[in-house]
Amino acid sequence: MRPFTIVFMVAISSTIFGSCQKELISNQDQYSKIYIPQAIEIPAVRDFQMADDIQYFTFGAGYGGVADLTSEISVYFKDDLSLIDQYNEKHQTNYLPMPAGAYTLSGTEAQIETGKTNSNALKVGVKTVGGLEPLKEYLLPISIAEVNKDITVNENLRTAYFLIKGTYFDFDRSDWSIHAVSSEDNVEIGLRVLDGNTSTMWHTAWRNGVPNPPHFIALDMKKEMAMHGIYMWPDHRNTQAPKNIDIHVSKDGQNWTLVGNYTLPNVIQRHTLYFDTTHLAKYFKITIHTVHAANPINDAKGVTRITEIGAF
Repeated sequence: MRPFTIVFMVAISSTIFGSCQKELISNQDQYSKIYIPQAIEIPAVRDFQMADDIQYFTFGAGYGGVADLTSEISVYFKDDLSLIDQYNEKHQTNYLPMPAGAYTLSGTEAQIETGKTNSNALKVGVKTVGGLEPLKEYLLPISIAEVNKDITVNENLRTAYFLIKGTYFDFDRSDWSIHAVSSEDNVEIGLRVLDGNTSTMWHTAWRNGVPNPPHFIALDMKKEMAMHGIYMWPDHRNTQAPKNIDIHVSKDGQNWTLVGNYTLPNVIQRHTLYFDTTHLAKYFKITIHTVHAANPINDAKGVTRITEIGAF
């Protein structure tokens, strides 16, 4: 028997067998259910950039069952903030309700067409700037309110809990430069804090005389930016990392405004430091007053190292 004949017979047999299986299941409609696919995520995390533009995410309805869908179904949704307390209690969380002015729904009705398993997508518009507080986590429950056909709603997947957070994105540093440093161990090694490599570093002078703290490094962003904070990486060997620091900002590189004082933990990780308010600046300066001494004898003089610096 030729190969293509065998393949053809197997395909026909599979189709007939599959059809027979469906026919053997009585009352197929009892296994048909409507649900929200995004409800599978608990919660459905959606992060957004803090920006002036409205940003969007989508949701919709799904159909599952033994029988194919033989007519169009309309599914109606509602946002239901009353479910948040129950969610927080069940999951031991403390999410905030999504503020009323921070989101809009493109619609509350979606259709699942005949023979299909998913509805058209509906959109939620999110207003971050002027709507959300940065880095706070908000919960937006969206539930199936009703279905226009006699089809059961899967109660476990009736409601999608969208967890929404506004975050800041790091500035592009490709054209930045070093405005000034208090000292450096070699000429222009301050630029290493902009090379994207946490194995290289700016190191204050220590071979030919060791200046005492405070040390500082100032960066030129080349244009005024709305700054919400900075980040920095300590030395990958966890030695001589900054501990107590000040951050200043400036529009001209000469007149400086103190943003805040920070104490950094002695861990090898990105330190993200947020400002209390937004600052419009072209320059920023980090001043190190004390360092973490991995070796009290060698580090007593207060030399320090930073591998990467950026802002957002």
